[in-house]
Amino acid sequence: MKKWLITMLALLLLAGCAQNEHTENETTNTESTPSTEEQREEETEDREEERRGPFQLFTSEDVDGNEVTQAIFADYDLTVINIWGTFCGPCIEEMPALAELAEEYTAKNVQFIGLVGDAVDYSSGEVLPDIVADAKSIAEQTGATYLHVVPTNELFYNVMGQISAFPTTVFVDSEGKQVDYAYMGAADKDTWAERIETALSQLEE
Repeated sequence: MKKWLITMLALLLLAGCAQNEHTENETTNTESTPSTEEQREEETEDREEERRGPFQLFTSEDVDGNEVTQAIFADYDLTVINIWGTFCGPCIEEMPALAELAEEYTAKNVQFIGLVGDAVDYSSGEVLPDIVADAKSIAEQTGATYLHVVPTNELFYNVMGQISAFPTTVFVDSEGKQVDYAYMGAADKDTWAERIETALSQLEE
């Protein structure tokens, strides 16, 4: 009789340990599995990143080596981004007109930014100091003394890969979202003024 009781107690103890181990494993597995809500948040973030334009989130630098981010757009209703190259005659020829427009449209909360497209080596992504120096000199000579940016990091991969001709000009709003079309080729002052007015009118819609 005693042997039978001892055997039963031993079996019950073993069963209890096994059950505890199983419960602990289940708890561990539950904690390591992402919740449905977390999965939804991750999917939403992925979709937002896919929809994000190339100017909405980036870190780069200007021709003086200062850091530049998408925050440069925040204080302006519209930003004109002129993507140009130091080797590009039409780019340089239209810069005096862009400089005049930059001054004239300050009152309408519009800013101009130059993006020096050839200031980065396309094979390595490295900044080219000689080109940056040329860009600074050209900007000074043409009066285009507004901010000029070197397309490093995200701008190099997300913007320059989409550019097929210099100059190319795009408009963005205060969040860096593109407004109106991207325009390839140089234009005169009156044409750019019309395009800027069109972009401003779209912001009001």
